Amino acid sequence: MGGLNRIKFKFALLFAGFLLILGLFQNCSHGFSPEKPNFILNSGNDEAQTSQNSQEEGAANIDVNNETQSESQNETSEPESSVSNEANSTPATISTPPTSNGTTSNSENDILAELIKNPQKITSANEVQKLMADEWTYKEIFRKTDIPPPADVPGSVVKAIYSPNVVYSKSYGYVMVFGVSVLCQNGTVARDTVAWANSQDGLNFQFQNYLITPDSHVCTQSPSQWPEGTAFQINDPAAILTPLADGREILYVTYTVSTHRLRSDVSECGRIGMSIFDMGKGLQYRNDNYLRPNDRFCNPNGWYGFSRPAFNRINQYTTELWFDSTGRAFKIPVSNVTQLDPANITNVGIAGILDVEVFTLGSVNILMTNGNVGVPYTVSKRNVASWTGFSYLTDLSGQQWDRDGQGSAHVFVHPETCKSFVYMGGVELNSNKTNYETINIGAAIPKNGNLGKALCNQIYQ
Repeated sequence: MGGLNRIKFKFALLFAGFLLILGLFQNCSHGFSPEKPNFILNSGNDEAQTSQNSQEEGAANIDVNNETQSESQNETSEPESSVSNEANSTPATISTPPTSNGTTSNSENDILAELIKNPQKITSANEVQKLMADEWTYKEIFRKTDIPPPADVPGSVVKAIYSPNVVYSKSYGYVMVFGVSVLCQNGTVARDTVAWANSQDGLNFQFQNYLITPDSHVCTQSPSQWPEGTAFQINDPAAILTPLADGREILYVTYTVSTHRLRSDVSECGRIGMSIFDMGKGLQYRNDNYLRPNDRFCNPNGWYGFSRPAFNRINQYTTELWFDSTGRAFKIPVSNVTQLDPANITNVGIAGILDVEVFTLGSVNILMTNGNVGVPYTVSKRNVASWTGFSYLTDLSGQQWDRDGQGSAHVFVHPETCKSFVYMGGVELNSNKTNYETINIGAAIPKNGNLGKALCNQIYQ
């Protein structure tokens, strides 16, 4: 987590009527027994079948522009035995954004239309590139000045906002959860917190309130006085919303829990938490140990636990949780919403990154991360950890809000209309280009939206 007193953009920096809603997410009693939601009904069974399909296809390697990633010789040693390895980790490398003359033949249009209609047929990085190619317009959504500091933390200030993740609710429209870097104790402590906002059109959002907060004593005690196990930051949220037959809507939010002295010989380690909200009643369940690192992932040898979770909806009934640890990406089947076992973690075979957002199309995974030109992505066969060199999904907007980079990108797809947006954070570095000045939230709006249409057909149809 690189010291944990950080936000989700560290990788990018290395590259140079609302009264009811306002009270919606206040804590309620935890006498709630979560049922198995439909988005994980098949989770845990998909893995073996997908692996078999990959082997039958003979998919060992994907090459884009004849560029694949090479093995790193200087990575932190891998935790032993209980972690499944798809392949040795390869370092993330970013290539120059591809250029296009903007023309497409009739035969290519026919192929593209078929891929959108039947995304299960997608088997190659070239097909992914056809879907990803688009023309984009950009809109700034939030700056830090749009978000008030928490009322229960006197004297605090908002330093940055980041990691937007959006779901659609029939009751509240577009619901965004996002991270807020809140500085307290005269700016010496970052008490990051998850907040939420909503919108009727997906682009003009209104901040509502703070949703999931860290331990209250973080801003009243010196860090040297914090008890072991103090959750001093809650950040990097990812969300899924599930409608129920009785009309209720259940929101599942997973997040990083940056923890002081999770074990006594390690100053900071990250856990992944899960909170569940009934959209009409508020918080129903919270477990900050939803995925707790064992000693292989939290130890004095440089392993800092888990951070930056992302849901990967493979289809309507199957979901994975992806995350990073010490600059490597991992995944685990979402077999339930109350407790995951780190013994089921798989190393997906890519290193040198500190942020992942993943989605699956057909038999390939597409992984997005942070970059100083736009949002870069790389492609791999499902369960075959050989990743392509990075291409770019978006460009910088040319506006102030993402002047020095984009990241924490989230591809949103409307479950009914298939309309899509790419929400992201935008970096502004300081004058010396040595650290971030602030981080903002914006959106990229596609002209064609082919990627969103394909994802919609795979997940919701």
